[in-house]
Amino acid sequence: MARTTLIYPKIPGSNAAPLAQCIAFEKYDGTNLHWAWDCELGWHAFGTRRDRFDLDAYGIKEFAGAHPELESAARLFRQSLEGPLTAVLRDQNCFNSSQIVAFTEFLGASSFAGRHREAEEKRLVLFDIQTEQGMLAPDLFVEHLDALPIARTVYRGRLTGKFATDVREG
Repeated sequence: MARTTLIYPKIPGSNAAPLAQCIAFEKYDGTNLHWAWDCELGWHAFGTRRDRFDLDAYGIKEFAGAHPELESAARLFRQSLEGPLTAVLRDQNCFNSSQIVAFTEFLGASSFAGRHREAEEKRLVLFDIQTEQGMLAPDLFVEHLDALPIARTVYRGRLTGKFATDVREG
């Protein structure tokens, strides 16, 4: 395992956002996981926001020891996302990037603040893709990945002060 700087970048507040067209996604309350892809190695690493493990038998075992409540995450990734996401990356020429990081939320029906009930079925929801150029634009994310289990779009339209206030107030 490698301790690492924060994998998922901090999102700036809406005060600096341009008042333009936007897409808002549902915010899930599980555990943020990342999956690292390289055009030569394929899917080779994964982890939480602050650590990274090899995506092989040893790394998966090490991850499960460090995060027992997330033990099924690698299996879920292999079953539900690895193949379809790889196909999209190849179809889209890897979004002109030799390295990709896919961000998912790991959750069950009652997951909250990174806590999960052991007996509940879990799933992974894809919510962002990072390329060497930065985060994939939301419209491209939806256009190319909507056949996968991605975060639900809750709003498409102009970002306004009222919309930002409505989001803050729930």
